[in-house]
Amino acid sequence: MKAWSNKLRKNNATQSPLQRIAPRPKTSGPISNALGAILLMACNGPLDLEEAGSQSDVEDASSELVANDPSVRGGNWADYSDTIPVCWKNSGFEDEKMVIASAIAESWGEKSDLRFVWHGECPNSSDLYLSVRITDEYGASACKKSPTGMRAANDTEASCRFRLGGASLAGLYGLAAHEFGHMIGFDHEHQHPEAGPQTSATPNCVPSPTAGSLYPVGHDPWSTMSYSYCLPTGRSKLRTPSGQDLLGLQMLYGAPSDWKYKNRNFCTGANDLLWHGDWNGDGGTDLLCANKATGDFTYDFADEDGEFNGTDFYDSGRSFCVASNQTPYFGDFNGDGRDDILCQQSDGRMFVELANASGQFVSTNWNQYRNYCYRGSATELMFVGDFNGDGRDDLLCNYRNGNMSIALAESGGTFATATDWLYYGRYFCRTSSERMYVGDFNGDGRDDLVCIQNDGDMLVEHAASNYFSGSDWSGRRDFCDDFANHELYVADFNGDRRDDLLCRRNNEQEHFVLELADEDSGVFNDYARSGAPQFDGIGNMGKWCKSQPLVVGPLNQLSRTAGRPAFASRADILCNDGATGMMSAMYDLIAPTVSNREMSVPPGGTVYIGPVEVPEIANSFGGPSYFEATALMNSYTGQMNMYLRQGAWPTTTSYDCADLATSDSMGKCSVSGAGDLYIMLRNAGASSATDVGLDVFVETLGAVAP
Repeated sequence: MKAWSNKLRKNNATQSPLQRIAPRPKTSGPISNALGAILLMACNGPLDLEEAGSQSDVEDASSELVANDPSVRGGNWADYSDTIPVCWKNSGFEDEKMVIASAIAESWGEKSDLRFVWHGECPNSSDLYLSVRITDEYGASACKKSPTGMRAANDTEASCRFRLGGASLAGLYGLAAHEFGHMIGFDHEHQHPEAGPQTSATPNCVPSPTAGSLYPVGHDPWSTMSYSYCLPTGRSKLRTPSGQDLLGLQMLYGAPSDWKYKNRNFCTGANDLLWHGDWNGDGGTDLLCANKATGDFTYDFADEDGEFNGTDFYDSGRSFCVASNQTPYFGDFNGDGRDDILCQQSDGRMFVELANASGQFVSTNWNQYRNYCYRGSATELMFVGDFNGDGRDDLLCNYRNGNMSIALAESGGTFATATDWLYYGRYFCRTSSERMYVGDFNGDGRDDLVCIQNDGDMLVEHAASNYFSGSDWSGRRDFCDDFANHELYVADFNGDRRDDLLCRRNNEQEHFVLELADEDSGVFNDYARSGAPQFDGIGNMGKWCKSQPLVVGPLNQLSRTAGRPAFASRADILCNDGATGMMSAMYDLIAPTVSNREMSVPPGGTVYIGPVEVPEIANSFGGPSYFEATALMNSYTGQMNMYLRQGAWPTTTSYDCADLATSDSMGKCSVSGAGDLYIMLRNAGASSATDVGLDVFVETLGAVAP
């Protein structure tokens, strides 16, 4: 397994295998059914339509991309197939209507799987719509929470009202993006619990989270959901969603480049086993369906767009590793770039079939009574990973008695020799109250180990050369530790060549939590200022792929969305729904390229981050790529300088972009162009004895205005 390739990570068959997600089916008509109480979010609109007003103007004040918890606040559009019917309550205002519709589509619709269906003027019916009224009045503009904010089309009240008060169309564009942000479930960013002290004494700026809210991403003062007068001195909010706005949006509603095949009916039978790996070596994740009854193998390879539109090969009667006393493991055992199959038999015999040039498995290449890690999960657990960094996947056996051993793959993809490493009494992640997973968390080309304990603790061991000598890090994370209801997936979700963790929490409204490997250490040490664990992202999968396994790995090699690069190394998510026969996928889940929290920099100290790989735009859609780096101060004193440079380490005199953050404010830089991005953070308070704590968020976006 190459250090930089995002191959699927293989865990023991008794644990959750790596797997993926997809979108809800679309509908186009109005939604007609009774809904509950209506919640109101009001924002005042002075001359430039920027928000203003007293605390009484905001009934549901919380955070930027703080989404509605369906069990507490009436749900979100994932429960309605992500389709939002919209109509106008009054005639006229044609220019203003065009601006509002454009702002909503460009800010939220084109950047997610949400679908805004515009129906002109509202019909005289009881069908439910999000109705919009425009007036020339002065005062607050507001949108009610959705989908509970929908009104009957013939209701005299509107779901949204825009009071123009003589404002400009440019001001209306930003207001529409903000108000419809509320409508799709997001609250005010300046009241995010991580916001900290603000520069204004206005009560509206005080952090005040609302019960039942979710937090898809960390605090971002540039969010389009902020009040401008709550921002740090000298800053102005974005008129369109920020990078972190888009991250939270897509975590909640999915990326815009989704695909579905309603009646694919691939590998959905009672005797079918769905296996996945990069069988043909093109960098994408492929599917293989093995039938236990007939022994037939059916292949479906991902095309360049990451889609599965038809069978590529069919091999009758292969009957390889489908018996009840056999367990398959997947990895590139001979280092040719194609994933292979290792079959472990309960009598100690081991078989290996290598993928041929076309990505098929036509015959057994090697078998032997190896008697390695074959006695079952009650005694020992086997894992697959490249533990010595030679490009071939190896085997690790973790014994319940506390021992640990490694068998290294030989050049032909075999394991004929004796165990290469054995540690008696290692006692790492061996009990029933622990789960172990494999991934390259520090990006050094060798696969590491992470242990999740059901008491909330997490441990990480980095591979040395071909062995594990002791835990490199441990912390209380309370992450994916409910083994009965949580599923953990290991893959590189942000393209930084370090494997990350995604947890699907099936007992919590289908929420999932994303935890990125720290760029500087390869561990998962994220904490909010309160000391509680803080994640890099949280989202709601709604009813999509409910109770179905996910397949996780890179799918698309080409960009699926105009103006965005192809994130070929980032993990995508596939759902093969056995209940409906539909196959669907979510591509290019936006995740920060780097997300470091609670860093501590001493007076005069310097921290270097990078290089961060910035991809080329795969298609010539026009427009430059912008790459956003932000640093948030977590202390009340001190100041931090941030320098960005492409192609080389920056200095205080040589850089492409620089900014300064002081006393709980933020610094922000944007640079354009593909290549490697280097970042330097310097504690400028050399005369102070105070360390500066900060968070760093780096993201790559294609053709998105800064």
